[in-house]
Amino acid sequence: MPVPDGANQHYLDEIRGVLQAVQADTPISSAQDLRDRLTNPGPHVRDQYDLTLVNQTVDRNGTTAGARALQSLAVALRPLEKWIDQDGWSYAAPPADLTVVPLSPVDDAQARLGDLLLLDLRNFLAARLEAGDKTPVVVIVDEFPQLVTGAQDPGDTAGSLFETARSAGVGLILATQSPAGLSNDDVRRRRALTSGAALIFGRSKDPEEIVQYAGTIMRMEAAGQATGDRLGSARAQHTYLVPPQDVREAADGAFWIIQTGAIAGFRALPQRAVPAPHEGEPGLTADSVEGGSHADSPTEGCVPADQRPE
Repeated sequence: MPVPDGANQHYLDEIRGVLQAVQADTPISSAQDLRDRLTNPGPHVRDQYDLTLVNQTVDRNGTTAGARALQSLAVALRPLEKWIDQDGWSYAAPPADLTVVPLSPVDDAQARLGDLLLLDLRNFLAARLEAGDKTPVVVIVDEFPQLVTGAQDPGDTAGSLFETARSAGVGLILATQSPAGLSNDDVRRRRALTSGAALIFGRSKDPEEIVQYAGTIMRMEAAGQATGDRLGSARAQHTYLVPPQDVREAADGAFWIIQTGAIAGFRALPQRAVPAPHEGEPGLTADSVEGGSHADSPTEGCVPADQRPE
């Protein structure tokens, strides 16, 4: 749909009205279904008023509102058609206990597909709230800002997702290369960084903005002569609880987590490889490795680590 600015607002409202009219009973399930409904809206609208809304002439060439909406949407959907099938996909019915959806944000079509998955996540959270569902769910979005397309601001999107996910009982991790990537606006960026229950960060070239969320402590600093035992002066001043230089020089896999006022450093280790069984020996199962950790076993629907994008 067009970006909602002043010039396109009329067309945006027109497309929204047409789409609502042809989805009176069931939602659109595919790009082909969209074409069928906008070219033959009769079986899909609620009443004669909605039929007139879709079939009304909107220009001198006789183009209808439905046809104009189809022209706009077909151009936007064409790069995505190979990713969208009749069966669809939803967070509510994933194909496995663990599902990995590899997307490349540098590809415009895949980035927009990621944006659609974020929209699906919003709808999933709303459905959980309405149903009071509290089954455990964790959603991790890597390179989050690059998947927020259109006129939306990643900071606003992150803040609203965190707030809704917490109410819906969903664990949500949004990863970005740096705090600056969340938004160019200081207020929106601060909202995104403070809306989540915890903040995890690792090595950064410019850590001053992120370490301030760990807080400061008053420390005494003394000044004196290079030789001798006498102190010239002393003063108390705020210093960061997590020194910025420590973050700049952090080792690979070293991270800090800030949650409910507490700070903890930790190390993320590479996944341990399970040795292949010798010929004639039974293979290891998930239950026989580290007390049954499923992280070491293949999961249906997952993409092998060597095939995932960086």
